[in-house]
Amino acid sequence: MKALIQLLNNIILTFLIQNSFATEKPNIVLVLADDLGWSDLACYGNTFHETPNLNRMAKEGMRFTQAYAAAPVCSPYRAALLSGYYPARLGITDYLRPDSDEHLSHDLITLPEELKKMGYETGMIGKWHLGWDWHKPDGKVIDFTKAVANGPDINGFDRYYAHCGSLDMPPYVWVDTGIITAAPDREEGVTKAQ
Repeated sequence: MKALIQLLNNIILTFLIQNSFATEKPNIVLVLADDLGWSDLACYGNTFHETPNLNRMAKEGMRFTQAYAAAPVCSPYRAALLSGYYPARLGITDYLRPDSDEHLSHDLITLPEELKKMGYETGMIGKWHLGWDWHKPDGKVIDFTKAVANGPDINGFDRYYAHCGSLDMPPYVWVDTGIITAAPDREEGVTKAQ
């Protein structure tokens, strides 16, 4: 009888804990910035740069003060952050060029996919730099009127508004969940359809 009471207590306690977390699920905003040092923000002691909004987020949220990037460049670091794997295990050890056929594997379980299982809606804004597939009917020229495939949505994000890499790499376009927002207004480095 004592074992049955203990089992029932454990079941009730588990139920109560799960329900308390379900009603108090926190918002998660993860800010990832290339080339941002740990001391570049006022919330970490910088007195030169004014970062009031980030300071407020840090004050009201959670700050991480002991961490290391998995790689010194963007693509492998982003891949590691999303997947939990070291970049070498993923085969992404340098940044991915915008015209590269490489991308973050769709077979991986990613952080946004796990968050979705817990009831979160996920979104990504900014630099993706983990590859996607431009529509190239001839294999070379991008058709900017067609959707982009295999972007952040394939790796677990519900919505995204992103560009393919660094802002110094063509094509210079923003993509809204697969749809190119406008054809590039700069042509250097871009082969356009005639």
